[in-house]
Amino acid sequence: MCSSDLGDPQLDQWVGVVNPRGEFAFNGRRNRFSIGYSGTLEAYERYEELTRYDQRGRLIFRHQATPRLQFRAQSSLSLSPSTDRLDDLPGLPFENVGTTQYDARGGFDYAPTRRSTMAADYNFQWVDFDRNSPTLIGRGGILNGGRSHAGTGSYRYAFTSRLSAGGAYSYRRAATDGDVQQIRVQDGIGMLTVRLTEHTTVEGGAGMAYLKVLSTGETRQGPSLRGRLAHSFDRVQVDVAYERTYVPSWTFGGTTTNEEARTSVRVPFARGRGFVSGGLTYRHNEPLVRSGDRIVLDSWHTNGTLGYEIGRAHV
Repeated sequence: MCSSDLGDPQLDQWVGVVNPRGEFAFNGRRNRFSIGYSGTLEAYERYEELTRYDQRGRLIFRHQATPRLQFRAQSSLSLSPSTDRLDDLPGLPFENVGTTQYDARGGFDYAPTRRSTMAADYNFQWVDFDRNSPTLIGRGGILNGGRSHAGTGSYRYAFTSRLSAGGAYSYRRAATDGDVQQIRVQDGIGMLTVRLTEHTTVEGGAGMAYLKVLSTGETRQGPSLRGRLAHSFDRVQVDVAYERTYVPSWTFGGTTTNEEARTSVRVPFARGRGFVSGGLTYRHNEPLVRSGDRIVLDSWHTNGTLGYEIGRAHV
């Protein structure tokens, strides 16, 4: 440690960063299987309390039973040092708290005719937070964790090459805050997709979401909305989307209204072998059921990727 000219202390510290990762994939005529792991360790020489671990593992399996029927399953496990790294869980305040998330899902896609498609999915989620973290001591139920089971069914019919319509229904059972909050959420929505031009597609949907809290008997209902615009020009791909629905909250309110707007851009170069991509997501989450602290969250997520393919993949 030394002092600067302004009298503020300066800390010299060596930080070691290790990022092991690996993946094994098998691609057969009818089966595809992959398993992967990635981890990040930031180790500080003298300040061990700043050492951070982030580990993620995933497994994906697909089986093409017939030309029209495909089964799929996947699971993932992540152990993160803070909640801001779980961008797939809406409604989380950004806290330096150890978080464990397990996600498992399975389902099938089926095409009864050349113009129609249908799908069914089951999803299980489990989220747990380090209750002994100094960040949470004395802060009540700011992070509660829990589990949820969800089933979804959808159907789509293509009237022409440019126009298709369909609908989806989902039912979710969630238990949060040590099973104190028992939540049931039903969501039905109708969808319409229009391909305006060769490079532009517009998708919109509207429906209703219904919520019931078993422990209190409270109910809520509200609109469920979706919208998406996809456009490409000179191989550049732009995607803008909006969604509003009810989702289980792993924090303070049992269930929240989740409004999400996101955009992404992908720009290829080097004859398509290289690419630059990035995205921006804004979320607004507001508790529907008063339980503990009533906190409204507005969050932003950004990401960027630079990639290059050394060789073309053949599957």
